[in-house]
Amino acid sequence: MNSKTALLLNSSIFVKKDLFRKRSISIQWGKQRVDQHILGYKELDRFKIFELFENVIFTDNTIRNEKKIPNAIKKILPKDAIIRVRNKNDVGILNKGAGLIENLVFCLEQIKQFDYIVYYEPRLLLTDPSFFIEAAEQTQSTFFSQEGYNLYRTGHFISQTTDLLNFISNQDTDYLIKNKITIEYEFYNFFKPLNPRELKYSICKRNTGYRFKLDINDNNSYEDY
Repeated sequence: MNSKTALLLNSSIFVKKDLFRKRSISIQWGKQRVDQHILGYKELDRFKIFELFENVIFTDNTIRNEKKIPNAIKKILPKDAIIRVRNKNDVGILNKGAGLIENLVFCLEQIKQFDYIVYYEPRLLLTDPSFFIEAAEQTQSTFFSQEGYNLYRTGHFISQTTDLLNFISNQDTDYLIKNKITIEYEFYNFFKPLNPRELKYSICKRNTGYRFKLDINDNNSYEDY
């Protein structure tokens, strides 16, 4: 457990159905999305991930105030978790990467308090806790690459704070939206020259079955991530 490392949980729990087809990206929405996050937190709890970190930051850009955090999630979060919430998801529904950057900007002052950030999107279902166990024991910049692509997965990574702040400052959310940029490639282009530790295996599963109206409890809804 390192007092200068923080686990940052980034989410957009409440997303409505796109009735007027304004979005050009596929997004899980409604009750299923809420339930998906709850499942993700239950897996974090089952693997006792919160016992590994002295500092936890919870941030969400679809929640007006702390009282609106779903009770099933609130009771799992550490009582001393840093809470940063607001109901402002204008760019995230247009470009997922832009939403990620905007939420990190919203948490800049909290991020600056630590030397390393262990980033995780709790909508994912954790299957292998080794990433977190290693992060708690010896923190180092770590990214997950994907065979055949020059990208880093953005659902989970570890970054030295100074590098992460530099990356954030180099991003333009309007540009990402206008040019339909996939943020995974931006991460790779910036962090690869810094020689982080690269991992190629999967530690969790993500739901892609929502596109085909599959239930979140259906194993066919998930792919390794």
